[in-house]
Amino acid sequence: MHNSKKNLIFLCFLVYGLQAQDTLKVSSNLVTEGIPPIPSAIVSATKNYTEYRSAGIAAWHPVKKSMLIATRFGNANQLHEVNFPQGAGVSLPFSMNP
Repeated sequence: MHNSKKNLIFLCFLVYGLQAQDTLKVSSNLVTEGIPPIPSAIVSATKNYTEYRSAGIAAWHPVKKSMLIATRFGNANQLHEVNFPQGAGVSLPFSMNP
């Protein structure tokens, strides 16, 4: 019986600890019935896997033998010129970007 009380007390502390964690704040316009709260620790541990950068072909350069690729940096689209296959993209000045 003494062991059962220890287990019960441990279980209560465990449940309290899980409930006391910071959780992801869900927007009021989302329905989350049946979905358990997501601890902030999981959100921060997976953040690197949810952010990414992409690039797409925008056009061939009108004069040179190179292509223009469009990327997104922060909240701004940027154009880069790539001069050869697997070459690094050279960012065009912001005044030339759409």
